Amino acid sequence: MREGREATPNGFALAQPGKSSILHISAHAISFPESPLDSYIVLSPETTGEYKLYARDLAKLRLSAKLVTLSACQSAGAKNVPGEGLVRLTWAVLSAGARNVVASLWNAGDSSTAFLMSKLYSNLNEHEAPAQALYAAKLDMLKHKYVTKDWAAFHLYAR
Repeated sequence: MREGREATPNGFALAQPGKSSILHISAHAISFPESPLDSYIVLSPETTGEYKLYARDLAKLRLSAKLVTLSACQSAGAKNVPGEGLVRLTWAVLSAGARNVVASLWNAGDSSTAFLMSKLYSNLNEHEAPAQALYAAKLDMLKHKYVTKDWAAFHLYAR
């Protein structure tokens, strides 16, 4: 885990994400529909050097994770590209070898996202598959009366 000033592309690489079965990235994301591979995750605004993890660099990784969660605003992108689908960060992570990606289509509230992620990982710990774990987490959010826009933002993408 890298935080603060250690949250750089180099720090991310040093954490050996290719060896993780579950990878969770909680950060800000910037999405560029006109140049999808220039989309990036803001690893740390505190870093004086390089702090952007670009989609093009994510696509070059060799991941074997059963699940990568991109807990960031619009990490799935908000535009469907004809013949390509949702590109940008989600596409890059799937291209790198992850089997499943949970990502958001729009901004969701911090507290509701934290609740959803807590439920998602609790369900995964109960040996549920990622799709079922996310579905059950969303049902829990409905029971707790979270607004639809917060739980509906997150989707599972699989390859």
